[in-house]
Amino acid sequence: MPNWLYQSRKSDRASVPAGSKVIAEYDAGSAPANPTKEYVYAGSKLLATVTGTAVTYHHPDHLSNRLETDSSGATTRTFGDLPFGESWYETGVSDKWKFTTYERDTESGLDYAVQRYYGNGYGRFTSVDRLAGSLLNPQSLNRYSYVANDKPNAVAPCTNRSCGMKRE
Repeated sequence: MPNWLYQSRKSDRASVPAGSKVIAEYDAGSAPANPTKEYVYAGSKLLATVTGTAVTYHHPDHLSNRLETDSSGATTRTFGDLPFGESWYETGVSDKWKFTTYERDTESGLDYAVQRYYGNGYGRFTSVDRLAGSLLNPQSLNRYSYVANDKPNAVAPCTNRSCGMKRE
């Protein structure tokens, strides 16, 4: 298997990452020119998924995908979550990309957040942030928290505080 592929231990599907995003997936035996799925991004936002000749368009808000449509514009899936990631509603065929487009592990229910896992049921990461907090910002001393426990007012562009937080 080429070194640029990541193969899940749980399936016979290999992924091609580009930074923190998956850009293609291959089922076992697929030729390099024929990926099973391809993902199209604009910056960090997922715009479309191509599966064979079918294209699914993703319509995100500032946090996650909320609506998916097919090439004719018909709604194929709607999805919403609560402020810290618990599922609120989902219609249509379920997808593995959930809260903030993290990939949800089907066995554990945890969201893979590039450097660590996020437990959406309790709104915390399952391991500490590698960077220590600051005494000037006491909330940052909680190294398991997501966006300093102020989700309605902040968006974390990545899972490491070195990326900072941007206010909405």
